[in-house]
Amino acid sequence: KKATATAATTAAAAAAAATAAAAATAATAATTAAAAAAATTAAATTAAAAATTAAL
Repeated sequence: KKATATAATTAAAAAAAATAAAAATAATAATTAAAAAAATTAAATTAAAAATTAAL
């Protein structure tokens, strides 16, 4: 009985750790995507500024 409870607790802890790892991975992916979007926006802004300067 005690061994079964220990195994269940271990399995639950492993599942919780896997879920936390998956959440961390998702958060990292979201952060990476946000950084890429920011870089794209910065590049677009720079290109627009260059075009404006060229037009002047």
